[in-house]
Amino acid sequence: MTRRATSSSNRRSFVCKNNARSGSWHASNRRYPERDETRDLLTAWIEHGAAPQGAKYAYAVVPGIEREEVAGYAAKVPVV
Repeated sequence: MTRRATSSSNRRSFVCKNNARSGSWHASNRRYPERDETRDLLTAWIEHGAAPQGAKYAYAVVPGIEREEVAGYAAKVPVV
């Protein structure tokens, strides 16, 4: 599943993709075995265009939170 949110103020897109991916974790961290595994993986990125200037971005990944809880979470935890 891919979700895209666009900010109306700066026309930038934040994209989240959650799908099953296969591969070996050993390629990025040798403490894991050299076998392929298939797991759900969250990938997130900001489409900010080529060579943005003066732009700043931040986002937080908060597993297990419900949509209705996001505003309360953001009010308690400084997200900059």
